[in-house]
This record gives sequence, C-alpha cells and structure tokens, in this order.
Amino acid sequence: MDVFCVASATVLCGIGGSFAGYYCYVCICIKICFAKFVLKSKTLISQCDYKKILGIHDEISQAMALANKFLSYPAFVTVLCNMFGLFFIIYNFVFYPSDDIEACLLLIYGIIQNVTALLLMLIPAAGCNRASNVARNTIKSLPGFLPQYRKILKMYIQRHSEIISLTLWNIYVIDESLVISAFGTLLTYGFFIGSIKIAKE
Repeated sequence: MDVFCVASATVLCGIGGSFAGYYCYVCICIKICFAKFVLKSKTLISQCDYKKILGIHDEISQAMALANKFLSYPAFVTVLCNMFGLFFIIYNFVFYPSDDIEACLLLIYGIIQNVTALLLMLIPAAGCNRASNVARNTIKSLPGFLPQYRKILKMYIQRHSEIISLTLWNIYVIDESLVISAFGTLLTYGFFIGSIKIAKE
C-alpha cells in the first residue's frame, strides 16, 4: 500500500510538474513577444507605420487569448492541487513528525516540488500579464505619437478595449499579489486548523 501511495504521488507530481513547466514556457514566450513588440514599435512609430504596429499587437494578443482559453482551467486545477498538496504535506510534517529519515526526506521533497510548481506557474504568468499591460499602454499612446492618424487609432483602441490576461479559470487574473495571497491563505488555514487541533487535545 505504501509503495502504491508513493508511486501514485510520484506520477501525479510528474504530470503536475510537466504541465507547470509547459505553462511557464508558454508564458515566457508570450512575454518575450510583447517585449520585442514594445522595442520594435519605437522604430515603427518613427516610420509612421501604425498598421504594422496594430497588426503585430493583434497577433500576440490573439495568441495570448488562445493560450488562456485552453490553459486557464488546467492551470487553476494544477494550482489548486499544489496548494492542497502543500498544505497537507506541511500539516503532516508539523503535527505528525516522524523519526524515519526517508519519510522526512519524502515530505521535504513534496514541499519543494509543490512550491516550485506554484512559483513556476504564477510568477511567469504575472510577468506575462505585466508585459501585456506595457504593450497595451504603447498602443494607447499611439494617438499622441501619430496625431495625423489620431481618429483611426482612437477608433481601434475603442474597438479593442477588452483587456486580455492570463487567468486561473477566468476567475483570478494572475499577478504578483496572487502569489502572496496564495501563500497567505495557506498560512491562515494552517494556523486555523492547528488551533482547532490543539484545542481538541
């Protein structure tokens, strides 16, 4: 039974870790695209080539929207599972200490794996959303840089006013504060359940 539990946990961690790595890679790629867009837009503004600027931004935004459409739910499930896993591993580590070195090492490995998976997903996604905001601000500033096309650009900005972000199941927009909130929630529930356990004893 112990072997089965360890094997199951290893397989689940492998799947979750693989998805976290893939999600991290997608976020970094989109972030790099936005960063390159912001740099290239400076050259294109000097050339008054607003059509190319808008076209590039549209393509990257569509890629980001597509990524969010297919990955937001698996990302939500993965983050939730990692948070539950982290909570129960730390709970067992604190309240049911073991003299078995192998068991302790396994728990420490579980903590490291879950924290790493969470950070691999949340931090790159937050960076990607921040890069998207910078790119969107670049688009919003175009009427000031290209006053001769002000009317066209204003119409474009109004038509594309929807903010595209990477989310967790279209519920939470991923930003840096979500990382702090996630670990703060774990800490709060840890103290809460720990207090109940101590009170019962």
